[in-house]
Amino acid sequence: MTANRSLIAIARSSPTTAWHYPALRHGQERLKRLFHKKIGIEPAIIDVGARPLKTEAAITAKLVRERTRLSRIQDIAGSRITVPTLAIQDAAIDIVMEHFGKCSPRIARDSREVADQYGYRASHLVVTLDGRFVEIQIRTVAQNAWAQIVESVDEVLGSDLKHGRGPADWLEWFHQLSDELRKRDLGEPFQLPPSPFDRESTE
Repeated sequence: MTANRSLIAIARSSPTTAWHYPALRHGQERLKRLFHKKIGIEPAIIDVGARPLKTEAAITAKLVRERTRLSRIQDIAGSRITVPTLAIQDAAIDIVMEHFGKCSPRIARDSREVADQYGYRASHLVVTLDGRFVEIQIRTVAQNAWAQIVESVDEVLGSDLKHGRGPADWLEWFHQLSDELRKRDLGEPFQLPPSPFDRESTE
């Protein structure tokens, strides 16, 4: 019933995402001022970008998948910070938590050391801006590469691998890829595993 009530709320209040847009812009502008102007770090080192607002379809899918309420979804609006190393990732998390100290900051998700059940790694912080939740994803370049590859493969296959729905060989490969990219972040020897596409081309 909870999910159904939330779905009805979306249908009655489209533009749910538009209502979050000012918070997205607010958060992104503050992060850019913080890292690029106040601290003076080059965008090539720490990249600050806006994660696209969740679409109504994505919100509906999340409500059904997680059986939650619309008011509890924390990642409709968000920004993404990409950093080169784990050490800079740790520093960026501390800086963001301190900078947004009056905005109820908290770490909502931390899968850097132990990936989630699908292989995803990142740190997700949530702050409250203008009465709306804003998610701040902080990823290393390697963690971001994993997420971008998943999205690209999902577009090709028409799957939803980042949520565990898709061909078993691809799900297994993304776990392997996540582990190897973790080694890269740790400065250890790593080797990218051949993807199912690679295996098909050699058969």
